[in-house]
Amino acid sequence: MLHVFQPFLVWEGPYVDTWSIAHFIVGFLLAYALHKVRYEKWHGFAVVIVLGIGWELVEQFILHTRVTETSTNSVTDVACAAVGYLIGYWAIHSPLSEYEKESAAALAIVIFCGVCLLRVLGA
Repeated sequence: MLHVFQPFLVWEGPYVDTWSIAHFIVGFLLAYALHKVRYEKWHGFAVVIVLGIGWELVEQFILHTRVTETSTNSVTDVACAAVGYLIGYWAIHSPLSEYEKESAAALAIVIFCGVCLLRVLGA
């Protein structure tokens, strides 16, 4: 059954791919983790950017035999992590109720995943 959905579960594009969603979610989760250790907004943002660039360098130079992606995709992956962090930071620090924060975060993730899927499908 999985092979029927394979083209929709694993996709590769010049800007976004399946892993772009993972980078976004990691950025979102890092916002929470860095909040717990009391990082300021822009210090946490810098940590996410440095970690994202570091990971892309690992992919390019250490895992290069197993990971092949365009440099534009690497830049997009770092940007996805950064956007995930900013939305996560906003969700934590916004004046909304906990329910509204969780709903907004879930909506942001769904919209982001939908945009990625539309981009991959050529829409």
